[in-house]
Amino acid sequence: MKPHRGQGISIFIGLIVSLFGFFLVMSQTRQLTRYVPVEAVILTARVEERTDETSTYLPEIKFEYVVGGRTYLGRRVFPLTTSNSFRYLAEGWVKKFPPGRHVKAYYDPRKPAESFLVRKVGLLPYAMLLIGAGILLGGLGMGANSRLSLGVGRRSGVGVGTVWGVLAGLSVVHYLYMVIRY
Repeated sequence: MKPHRGQGISIFIGLIVSLFGFFLVMSQTRQLTRYVPVEAVILTARVEERTDETSTYLPEIKFEYVVGGRTYLGRRVFPLTTSNSFRYLAEGWVKKFPPGRHVKAYYDPRKPAESFLVRKVGLLPYAMLLIGAGILLGGLGMGANSRLSLGVGRRSGVGVGTVWGVLAGLSVVHYLYMVIRY
């Protein structure tokens, strides 16, 4: 049986999106588990507006901290920087960090210049991982009787829904573990 026309495209796109999501999950996890706390001072805090076709907003907070007698400047609020469409969310973070306030920041002991302010687990990496896996497995499911199915489908005894369910379950467990821990 010939592969479905969109099967290869679905597999390719799903693989790229899920790998990118996986990379983001791992990057966020590494930062949350390895970065250590340090005393910091807020220098400036404002909302940055980025405009293309629509406006997105990002809290831009600069802070200073000292490691090993050397002063560093930090700019990231979260382990992964994301903007959103709601100005009030960025304003809320800016209000929490007025200039002059002493706060706890987190820095990488291997590269002290890398830091962030808020130890928060973002949902976006997990969403990308699951959406990409869903597209990938959907593409594999299109070819359940073809060679491109990689043994996932009706005939192999392992349904695409089962594989996606296991991936989703593992992702949810990891996300909840990170949220509870950090």
